[in-house]
Order: sequence, then structure tokens, then C-alpha cells
Amino acid sequence: MPFPSQVGDLYIWLLSLSATSTKSELDPLSKSLLICWQIWEARNNVVFNDSKATSASCFHAAACVGLDFWRLNSTTIIGSIDSMIIKWHPPPTGWIKVNFDGSLVNSHASTGFVIRDCEGHVLVAGSNNIG
Repeated sequence: MPFPSQVGDLYIWLLSLSATSTKSELDPLSKSLLICWQIWEARNNVVFNDSKATSASCFHAAACVGLDFWRLNSTTIIGSIDSMIIKWHPPPTGWIKVNFDGSLVNSHASTGFVIRDCEGHVLVAGSNNIG
């Protein structure tokens, strides 16, 4: 199905951006997609949560995420394992948070999830070998 002209133009532009980067720097494609994500999230907050959004707030949110990425990836990790450090943040009071992930190794796939409350206590967790 072909893209409409306005979406197609964005699609072609995104394809033209470089997707290569160093570990400590977001590439132009990642930066552009991060901004698109923030615009989409702001739109949903306006529609569903009756919030007020501005272009400045979208770019500020994207900049904060980009800065977090840089902070996590620009420091040298001592030891032989070079990995990204991810810190879990609890949801707001009265909410729960669902984290999930999947893995594929040598044609074997697995999934897992954990549901925690606002204090970080595990409510339910599980995993499954999906073949």
C-alpha cells in the first residue's frame, strides 16, 4: 500500500537519514524518530488526558531522553563487559508498571514479564519458551 504524499515525504526523508552512530551519540535517524515519538505522545496526552502541549515541550522531552541516553552510554564501564546500564523507575502512586522483553538465540525464542507496584514490589512475574 503506497504512502500518502505527506506521509511519503516524511518516510523518504527518514530513509535518507544516517542510522549509524557511535555508542555514545544518537545518530540523526534516532534523533528524528525520538522527536516523532514525543510529538505522538504529546498528541495522545492532549486527546486522552486533556493536557496542553507545545512544540517546545515536545522538544524538551526528546532532549531529556537523548540526554539520558548520552549519560548512560558515554561513561566508560570498568571491566570486560561493555553494556548499557538501565535503571528502573517506579510508576506513580496508585499505578502498576509492566516490563516485558523477549530473546531469540539460535532459533529459540523466549519471553518474560514482571508487574510491579508503585513501591517496586513484584506483583506477578513470568516467562515462557515460545519455541
